[in-house]
Amino acid sequence: MNIKHLFYPLSIAMAAMTMTSCSSDDDAAVEAGVTGTFQVSINVGPAAQTRAISVGGNDGHTLYTNWDKNDEVQVVKEGATTIAGTLTANVSAGNSAYATLTGELTGTFAAGDKVTLHYHTASLDYTGQKGTIADVSTSKSYLTATSTVKQIGQTTGTVKDETNNYLVMSDAAYEAQQAYLDITFADGAGHALAITKLEVWTSEGKLVKTAPLDGQTVYATDASPLTITPDAATDHFFLALRDEAGTSNTIYFKATTAGDTYIYRQNLELKYGEYYYAASPKAMMINPNSSTKNYIWNTPTEE
Repeated sequence: MNIKHLFYPLSIAMAAMTMTSCSSDDDAAVEAGVTGTFQVSINVGPAAQTRAISVGGNDGHTLYTNWDKNDEVQVVKEGATTIAGTLTANVSAGNSAYATLTGELTGTFAAGDKVTLHYHTASLDYTGQKGTIADVSTSKSYLTATSTVKQIGQTTGTVKDETNNYLVMSDAAYEAQQAYLDITFADGAGHALAITKLEVWTSEGKLVKTAPLDGQTVYATDASPLTITPDAATDHFFLALRDEAGTSNTIYFKATTAGDTYIYRQNLELKYGEYYYAASPKAMMINPNSSTKNYIWNTPTEE
C-alpha cells in the first residue's frame, strides 16, 4: 500500500521565488577576484517559497508559507565550508509574501561565482523535534537556493566606488529540503493514544538525522531511531523528515505511552517539498515485546 493512499499531499502555497538586487545602468564594470566585505540587498517575492509554515484553510490542513520579520538566511560560497554571511528579511507591510534580504558577505568574489542561500542554517538537523508545526516552522523548515554573482558594483551615484563593496546577484529559486508529515495515531480500537515518545525508522536506514555544512550525512538506522519527544502526551504529530533512500521504502513508527508501546508501518517515498496529510488516525498495533527492536522489522505482512 503506497503512502499516497493514506497521506494526502495537499498543494503547498510555495511558488518559485525570484531574487533580484538593486542596481542601475551606472553599475561599475565587472571586477574579478575582489576580496572584502560586500553589501547585499535582495528583493524577494511575490508568492515566495519561504521559511515559515502554518496550517489552516477550510479543511484545517492546507499548508501555508510566509516570511517573518528578521528571518535569517545564511550564505555559503560554492566549494566553501564556512558561512560567508547572514542576510536578514525585512517583510513588506501587509504582505508577508514579499521581503527584502539585506546584509553583508565577506570573502573573495568574482562575477560568475555561485553562492547557496540557506534557510535557516547551512547544516541540517532533524533531531530534537517536538512533533508540532510551530517547532518545525521555527527550527526544521530547511530551504536552499543558488544565486550567481553578476557584478561587483558601486554603492551610489555615478562615481566608481573604489571599495567595490556591492554584489549584484542573479535570480534564485528556493527548494524545500524535506517532506512534511501531518499524522495522528490511534490504538486498534480507534481510541486516541497519549504518546510520550515517538521513534521513527526506515527500512533503508537512510532517514537523515543531521548533515553538516560539508555535506556528510548522518543517517538514522534500525539501531539509532529518530526520536520525537512532545512537550505533552499527544496523538498528533507534525514532522519534518528527509530520506536519502531515493526509492520507495518502509517507514516505521514506534509509540510509547504511559503503559504500552505500539507500532505502525507504511510504504512510502518521501519527496522533498511534499506535504503528507493523514486524513484519519492510523491504527497502531500493540507491541508484544517492547524490549526487542528487531520485532519492528518482522511485523505481519500488510494487506
